[in-house]
Amino acid sequence: MAEHPASLFTFEAIARTLAEVDVFLELPSWDHARRLGIDVEHLQFAYTARMFASRQAADHAFWQRWTAAHASVLPHDPRSWEERFLRQEFALFCQPTDPRTQQREQILRQLRQAQTAAADPPTLHERIHELCFWPGVLFLWVRAHVLFAEHVRAYTQQWHKWCRMHSDSGDRLKDGPFRNDPSFMVPYEKLDALQHILQDADAAFATMKAWSRQLGLDKTLSLQPSKQGIWTHLFTELVDLLRPLCPGYTYFVLQKPITTPDQVYTVASQLMHLSHPTLWEHEPARIKSRLRYVPINPQR
Repeated sequence: MAEHPASLFTFEAIARTLAEVDVFLELPSWDHARRLGIDVEHLQFAYTARMFASRQAADHAFWQRWTAAHASVLPHDPRSWEERFLRQEFALFCQPTDPRTQQREQILRQLRQAQTAAADPPTLHERIHELCFWPGVLFLWVRAHVLFAEHVRAYTQQWHKWCRMHSDSGDRLKDGPFRNDPSFMVPYEKLDALQHILQDADAAFATMKAWSRQLGLDKTLSLQPSKQGIWTHLFTELVDLLRPLCPGYTYFVLQKPITTPDQVYTVASQLMHLSHPTLWEHEPARIKSRLRYVPINPQR
């Protein structure tokens, strides 16, 4: 039986990757640029303003809470709060404050009655909650990141072009990282330092782009939410967790097939639809079709 890869959907892994966006607050090349007298704070302001604009454009309560949490971050520690914020969001997600959440909890309570004595209900049910939680975060974050990347790409391309031209025009320096330079003729060393900053920015976006592809989220998010590849990753793990909890499940050790009752796909679809009705329609057959060629994990 093929081994299942480590889950992509953990607080540690996702917080670490989402923090890549916030490295614009402190890129690796900032210190060297500061020592050369480059106005790094101007660039930081330009990046941060575009980051907030991209997220506020969503006009979503999630980003309002994110903005409030971000305001308390210490400038020298831009990454440490990401996981804490996500865990706070998860706690909100688990609170039975609306009928859909209450219905989801009722389904999980019914499943608990069917599980074996060997199962660990608190851990198992918490993991099911986590898998249902992540789409609401990831779709929002990647959408905002796509918009942020467009804004920053347009901004940095101006400076890439300016560095290539080695311009000595004072008009172009009034509102940039060299605005405090005593001379309109910027030394090559400073131009080289700015190029390193722009390269660091490009590298951070490349990391986020590779991660979103790994998750199965279309880079332009042009596909309908329910058709994104991310659901295959999520439902692979969710179905593995639910399979032993549903009546009709059988697993034979001696090279005999594992039976997955249709109720497993129905429950998985119900849980995800109740969690994110605008992202996932209740379509058990689509889950079954997606997982047709995914190896089953008998260790659940």
